[in-house]
Amino acid sequence: MPFAFFDPDDRRRMLLIIGLLSIFLFLIFTFIFLFHLYLEDKLITPVLSPFVKYYVEFFILIATLGFGVGAITAYLMMSKVKKVQDVARTSTEIMLSFFQPEERIIVNFLLNHQAPVKQYDISHLQQLDKVKAHRILRRLRERGIVVLQRVGKVNSVMLRKEIREAFQDQPLE
Repeated sequence: MPFAFFDPDDRRRMLLIIGLLSIFLFLIFTFIFLFHLYLEDKLITPVLSPFVKYYVEFFILIATLGFGVGAITAYLMMSKVKKVQDVARTSTEIMLSFFQPEERIIVNFLLNHQAPVKQYDISHLQQLDKVKAHRILRRLRERGIVVLQRVGKVNSVMLRKEIREAFQDQPLE
């Protein structure tokens, strides 16, 4: 197999989840069918009569099994979620490696503030002064990372929507 969407462990987990859900759904539909037959006074075989006679207890058992199947499914899927988070974290680190240290400070500041930020506020960050902040923002604007808008005498700064979405789920350090 030169190209596979899932590794063998993922395939086994997915088959196990599908199997558990299939068995659970089969049991639910079987008990509903039996209860329906019982309500219509249809003939029920002696083997199935305990299921009908104790239908409340069996539905409680089915509900308990449902919670168990849900818990097992969640447990099995957590490793997949963990893998996706690790890939996202690695991608974020790779993207951040393209920024210089001062640029990282500004990008982090902009990510932590949803609304547009005044350039004045950026120039008061640690290790930055007005000139340095202006030059860094100009470089970031030229590379298409930030958008500068003139609001009166003040520049308003915000990350481009695509950049914000790329970093959205990953906190920066």
